[in-house]
Order: sequence, then structure tokens, then C-alpha cells
Amino acid sequence: MIEISRPGAKHARFDVAEREIATRLAAIPTDSIKPAGEMETKFGAVSLVEFFAGPERQCLGFVRSYENPQLQILGWHCVSGSAPVERDLTACALDRLVLLSARSELKLRELFARAELKRDFCGQRSHLTTPTPKLGPVAPPPEAKRGRVASR
Repeated sequence: MIEISRPGAKHARFDVAEREIATRLAAIPTDSIKPAGEMETKFGAVSLVEFFAGPERQCLGFVRSYENPQLQILGWHCVSGSAPVERDLTACALDRLVLLSARSELKLRELFARAELKRDFCGQRSHLTTPTPKLGPVAPPPEAKRGRVASR
């Protein structure tokens, strides 16, 4: 889940990552949301939190706030089972986040343009020569059958 929010009132402040995530997850006890450091993304350092969304569901939450323009990127990624959430997968989701339209909002367009320059294409060297991780390598085309066609 990814949420991009812009407060309506000017000079509104965003809270710390644990409280921002807890606000959106009313069913999760606040004391079960623990800080998990930071992760570097194309948007810069993103604050991380870990929490459980059930007995067998681990989650990694992330929050990145900006003052100019006032903007917050927040979300979480959960997995079933006892394996920890892969941070690389979460970073890859943020890496693919793009701005489609901002009309006359120059600061917002600039923020996403600067972030795009820092994009690492999910750990790959070049997006032009490497397939996306989900699709994998492209299979070679099937060989053409040779021979003569029988006439009637």
C-alpha cells in the first residue's frame, strides 16, 4: 500500500513514522510498531517501521515527508509467514513510483524529476538492457519449421 498525501492547511506538520503508520492502522496496537532504521531510495532516506498485522503476517512500513512542497509518501508492505519482509522489494516499489501530472505545481514536478535522476532501476545497471526482475529473461523465438508444403 502506498499513500501520497498533501495536507490541506499550510504549515501542517507530519508526525514521526511510527505515529503516522499507527494513525492509519487503528487495529494494530501502537506499541507493536517499532522503528527499523532507514532505507535509501530515489526519494532519499525513508524512515522504516516494523509491525505485525496478525500472528503470521509481518510488515515493513515506510514514511518520507517533505516541507517544500508539503508532501508525504507513506505505505507498507506485508508478507505471510515467518520470513522477514524484503527491504529491496519495498525500495523497488518506491523506485517505480512516478508522477503522471502536476499541472502548475512546479515544486512537485521538480521533486519527482530530481528523484528520477537518482533511480537505480531496482538494482539493475540499465533499464534498457536488463529485463524487469518480475518478468525475467525473454525466451528466444521458436524456430521456424523448414521443408516443403505438400500440394493437393
